[in-house]
Amino acid sequence: MAHDATLVLSDGSEHSVKITDVSAGGFRLQTDETMPIGEHVYLRVPHYGDFPAQIRWALGTDAGGLFLQPVELPTG
Repeated sequence: MAHDATLVLSDGSEHSVKITDVSAGGFRLQTDETMPIGEHVYLRVPHYGDFPAQIRWALGTDAGGLFLQPVELPTG
């Protein structure tokens, strides 16, 4: 199940994304444009906050990132 979020790039620009997979260590998302590999970003998730991350791969409109701080996922 995809979740809407916002990806905030280092230049402050914001991009609407859909999170398609997430774990405590990272995430996969879809967006309208190719994300720059190595970019330091914040993944802004409604009701949960901003999570510092780095884009580690990008292929077309899919991208994956690594959280820069441990993330606790909600259970249940």
